[in-house]
This record gives sequence, C-alpha cells and structure tokens, in this order.
Amino acid sequence: DRYQRRVHGELTQGFVAATAAGTALAVATRRFIDVRPALKRGIVGRFIPMAAGTASNCVNIPLMRSAELQKGISVFDDEGNEIGKSTKAGKKAVGQVLLSRIVMAAPAACLTPILMSQLEKKMKVFQRLPVLVLPTQMALVGLNLMFCTPMACALFSQRQRVPLSQLEPRFQGLKSAAGTPITEGWYNKGL
Repeated sequence: DRYQRRVHGELTQGFVAATAAGTALAVATRRFIDVRPALKRGIVGRFIPMAAGTASNCVNIPLMRSAELQKGISVFDDEGNEIGKSTKAGKKAVGQVLLSRIVMAAPAACLTPILMSQLEKKMKVFQRLPVLVLPTQMALVGLNLMFCTPMACALFSQRQRVPLSQLEPRFQGLKSAAGTPITEGWYNKGL
C-alpha cells in the first residue's frame, strides 16, 4: 500500500511537472510570436506543439526515472550476473531514452505543420470543409508515429554495452568467477 502511494505520487509529480513545463513554454512562445508580426504571419506558430512536447519529455523522463539517476541501474557481466549499480549507466540510459523520445515525435511534430500548411493553401477542399483539417492532421501524425516509433526505439539497443572504465571506480579491476578481468558490462536502457 505504501509502495502504491509512492508510485502514484511520483506519477502525479511527473505528469504535473511535464504538463506545466509544456504549457509554460507554449504560452511563452505564443506571446513571443504574437508581438512579432513577421513571425505571426509565418509557419513558426505551428511548431509550438513540438517545442512544448520536447519540454515535457525533458522534464517527465528524468522525473519518472529519478531513482535510476540517484541510485543507479544494474550493470551485468557477460554471464548475466549483476556486478553492481551505476549512476553513470543510469544517466546514459535516461539520456538515450530522452533522445529517442524526441526523435520519435519530431517527424510528426515537424512534418505535419509543413504538410498541412501546404495542403491548406493548395487544396480548396480544406477551405470549403474546414472540418477535414483535424482528421487530416491526425492521420498524418498517426502515419508518422506508426513508422517513427519503431525507428526511434531502435536508435539504441535495449541491452547497452558499456566499458567498465566509463563507470564508477568500484567497477574497475573486477574479475569473473574464472578469474579473468571484466572490462565490459551491459545494462538495460529501458524504454
């Protein structure tokens, strides 16, 4: 029961912080654009959701995975034996996940505004039937995510190899059960 309350609190904290970061960036950017006529007429405003989503990810992922940043993640030898917990490996894992999430969202958030801007200018159907704009945007985002999600997840393999020399001093000089030096380990980067 205590565990569930802690997890619920962490989820709530991450959600609220990410939402606040994304909303604050969106509002500030919108105000910045609104007082600059040259930007207001252009396509810049259509990229606000990408910036807001990126800001949300940059806040949410480290918060949700704060235990990995503070306490570390398990590092294993080639036989699958845990050789310790590393905060440096935790930082690498969280950074890789953060980058892959941004890459996952970028095509949908960047291409959709450009494509919709062109479609709305060139296709009269959107002027006659503005109700088609939202479903078209959603279809474009869905197509982007359908292809980009697997590619972004594949940017970094799930099982990441790491030279122990890049980790904390306690990982230096380790030996296997057979007495051979362990120079590399691996960790699960997570999703």
